[in-house]
Amino acid sequence: MRLYGKLSCFDCFEDLVSNKRVHWVQVVPEPVEMWQNIGGFNTLDLLYKDARRWSLTFQSYVQLTMLQNHTRRQVPLSPSL
Repeated sequence: MRLYGKLSCFDCFEDLVSNKRVHWVQVVPEPVEMWQNIGGFNTLDLLYKDARRWSLTFQSYVQLTMLQNHTRRQVPLSPSL
């Protein structure tokens, strides 16, 4: 299987999980919508417009949202590997 880029890899894992071909993978998508609306501000757009100014702010929020998503209780994995 050949994969080109992060999105292709994500799609592949999502397909494997949704078709129940693997039981030990959980797909946690990036919360892009959250990054595009923080109290009406699109931090992703601000980053693209002025990376020097907004990169620390954006990356800090990305780390926070990714941490929240990865520590949120997910569907239990099957114990048999």
